[in-house]
Amino acid sequence: MSDEEALIPDPGTEDDFSRERNPFAFAPGHMSKLLNPKSLGAFHALGGLAGLEKGLRTSRNSGLSVEENSLQGAVAFEDAVHVASPASDKTAVEEEPEMARGDVEVPSGAFGDRKRIFNENKLPEKRIKNIFELMWMAYNDKVLIVLSVAAVIALSLGIYQAIAYGGVEWIEGVAIIVAITVVVLVGAINDWQKERQFAKFEQEEGSS
Repeated sequence: MSDEEALIPDPGTEDDFSRERNPFAFAPGHMSKLLNPKSLGAFHALGGLAGLEKGLRTSRNSGLSVEENSLQGAVAFEDAVHVASPASDKTAVEEEPEMARGDVEVPSGAFGDRKRIFNENKLPEKRIKNIFELMWMAYNDKVLIVLSVAAVIALSLGIYQAIAYGGVEWIEGVAIIVAITVVVLVGAINDWQKERQFAKFEQEEGSS
C-alpha cells in the first residue's frame, strides 16, 4: 500500500482529517488510520516515530511539558512526514503565531490546544443497560427458545384436555414457563449487578 492510499479517509470520516487552525501536522483522522485497523502503511506515511514526534510536537525522551497550554506556530504535514529533509529543520515556534491560532478559542487548563484538536484522552462513558434489555438478552438463548415453544405446546394441549376431559395436564406447561422466567430473571439480575459494579469501577478510575 502506498503512502497516499494508507491515509485515504474512510467514507464519512473526511472531516476528521482537518481541523481549523491546527498547530499540529496531523488531525484525529490521521491518528485513527494507525489503529483502525493497525496499519504499518499509515505509520510509514506519517513519517514513522520521527514524523509522529515532530508532527505531534512532543518528545520521545521527555514527553509533554506540564506547563503546556496553547501552542504557538504550526508544523506542516510535509515537514513532519519528511522529517529528514532540510526543510524539517525549521521548528514550529519559528512560524508566525497568527498562522496557527488566529481567534480560535483554546480550552483553559493544561494542553488546551491538544484537547481542542484531539479531544480529551478518555474512554466514552458506557451506557448501562436496563433490566428489561438484560432480560431480553438472557432470553435470546436457543435452549430457552426451544423450551418456550415446548411450554406453549404443552400448555395449549393441557388447557384443551382440561376443558374437554378435565384434569391438570396444563401444570406441565406452566412449570416450564416458570422455570424459564426464573432462569431469565436470575441471569438478568446478575448481569445488571455486574454492569453497575463495572460502571462504578470506571468512575473511580476516572476520578483518580
